[in-house]
Amino acid sequence: GPYGSSSTEAASAVTERNGQILISSAGADDKIYDKGYQYTFGVLSPASEYLATIVKAVAEQADPPPESVAILSADDGFSKTSALGGKAEAEAQGIEVVAVEYFPEGATDVSAQLTKVKPMDPDLILGAVHLEEGIAIIKQSKELGVEPSGGFGETVAPPTPDFSETLGESAELVLGSSQWTPQSEGEDEYFGTAQDYADGFEAEYDKVPEYHNAEATAACLAMVMAIEQSGSTEPDAVRGALDDMDEQSFFGPIKFDEKGKNVYKPMQVIQIQDGQPVTVWPENTSEFQWPATTLGQ
Repeated sequence: GPYGSSSTEAASAVTERNGQILISSAGADDKIYDKGYQYTFGVLSPASEYLATIVKAVAEQADPPPESVAILSADDGFSKTSALGGKAEAEAQGIEVVAVEYFPEGATDVSAQLTKVKPMDPDLILGAVHLEEGIAIIKQSKELGVEPSGGFGETVAPPTPDFSETLGESAELVLGSSQWTPQSEGEDEYFGTAQDYADGFEAEYDKVPEYHNAEATAACLAMVMAIEQSGSTEPDAVRGALDDMDEQSFFGPIKFDEKGKNVYKPMQVIQIQDGQPVTVWPENTSEFQWPATTLGQ
């Protein structure tokens, strides 16, 4: 499958019409799987979990816990679904959602939205974003003096190396949701554990893998396992094996609900510490730091 929810949604319409299997590694928007497609499967946790996972981590570990949150979101399908998932989880945790502000997909100027939320003085600012939008939120917050007492959390951007490389010290202590870390639970015969996969990837490519690498590998792995289990490369036979699949892997559980979503795989939360993403929830390789305010460093 292609990168991103909009391109995955477009591709799914074609593969469905042709009776071809599409295993998505980077199309997370729940709406893709609400169309009744029979040939589309997503190995990654759905978009509705991205911000919600950060909210869960903060609610469980922050001391004192945040009382209010503002959500800034791009207006593409993935980001909007993520924003609504985060809003619902915040309300469930008793955190007041003081604002949900949208800006155009790909925006590098979010100053208008930040100016709106600044007088609301939220304890936490969450971004339902991709890389360039996530960088803009942190960079322009510093320029505008928007400083939540707790800190910032964002989807997609913080685990990506370019985030810390671009922002430098301003990236410190930003929280991010991640589909996978080397601490993820699970193991398979091809890659071993998550740490085995990370070590093998680094040895082969001379770079540390992040979750986009792992989820792409997991999509290929799901296809291989389905072909092996069905003993066939015919689409309907492979689809049947995917429907019944319930496997552990270096990426976590690979199992699909009746819509083709992998709702069974948990996400992790990372935090940028000393310029590197470290896992702080639900497994901890480093201590969760709160308040996680980045400005003024």
